Amino acid sequence: MVILERLVIESCRTEQGKPMKLRIIAAAIALLSPAAASASGLTQAIVPPSPVAATSYDWSGFYVGLFGGAAENKTKSTDITGEEFGGSTPGAALSLSGKDAIWGLTSGYNFQSGAWVYGPEIELGSLSIDKTFVINGDDGVRTKYSNFGALTGRLGYSMDRTLIYAKGGLAIARIKNGGGEYDGIGSEDSGGGWGFDGNEAGVGSSLRQGWALGVGIEHAISQKFSVKAEYLYSDFGNKTYGTFVSGFQPFKFHDRLHMLKIGVNYRF
Repeated sequence: MVILERLVIESCRTEQGKPMKLRIIAAAIALLSPAAASASGLTQAIVPPSPVAATSYDWSGFYVGLFGGAAENKTKSTDITGEEFGGSTPGAALSLSGKDAIWGLTSGYNFQSGAWVYGPEIELGSLSIDKTFVINGDDGVRTKYSNFGALTGRLGYSMDRTLIYAKGGLAIARIKNGGGEYDGIGSEDSGGGWGFDGNEAGVGSSLRQGWALGVGIEHAISQKFSVKAEYLYSDFGNKTYGTFVSGFQPFKFHDRLHMLKIGVNYRF
């Protein structure tokens, strides 16, 4: 830049009477110099490129899993005619609860839209709750569970690798109930069974349907595997059974099931 200034000044000296031209050229050179550009704020700051945002975890796709945990059933047996459970009181009720370990399999499919994750899920499990409760010597109620299942829809909100969700849908379970006069296993009177009197108790077994509602949290520990913790409540409504012999003197049974589970899922 200094050499350029000297050349311009030399060239201007050859033109007599042109001092104005010399001033204009000198001013232009001064403006073009780095020091002048910096002083006038014309230099452009170098802005580093913005960092690329990290990609969120992809929850979508088919998955299978295993789970285990604990279950607690609640059964309320109602003596409709009032012959048992204290006698001569229609609608008298007797309740029990029982606990057992559970285990099972689950499978489902996730759809994802932004942070929202949703899709169907099915689970099948096994538990062996078998609980008997007796008062007054021979007024009893007994409940036994074997298999259960649920077909639900899940809706959750993901925070990268952590998913918080709720679920709800259909619940199914094989449940056997008995209520009324309890004589004890092997001591049943009047052709009874399962510990109950043949004429003064209602006993039956069926595949029951109800509704399920639950909440849970799932965390991805790798691209394929995730672990979860979940609570599921199922209500199987009411079922009425009559006596062994006549079918009269009915007893109504309302069954509910609480489950607390942990599990691991594999995503394809």
